[in-house]
Amino acid sequence: MRYLVALSLDPVKCGIYNPPVLSLTSTPQKRNPLIKQIQHWGLGSLAAALLETGGAFASLAAQGLYVAEPLLTSWTPAQSVRELAAMLEDPHQRAELADALREPNK
Repeated sequence: MRYLVALSLDPVKCGIYNPPVLSLTSTPQKRNPLIKQIQHWGLGSLAAALLETGGAFASLAAQGLYVAEPLLTSWTPAQSVRELAAMLEDPHQRAELADALREPNK
């Protein structure tokens, strides 16, 4: 007996679609909670320096976030983990994130 299995090629259903990531740092009213928490701990300048000097390590950290996403989603929404990983991969967004981390906590 033969079974015909229909495979869905919809990129969203397959999990291979990465929607464009908007900058989370562009509007102060909608600032990423992670940025607020890092600034609250007083680590904003240190995190910004690491982002600016560790380009290759930021890409590795992004890949680590993708791998650890199932575990991290028990503490934070999956979308925020994906957005952070995408920001770490893109040099322009990584620079914006470093600038936002240096700004005083608002």
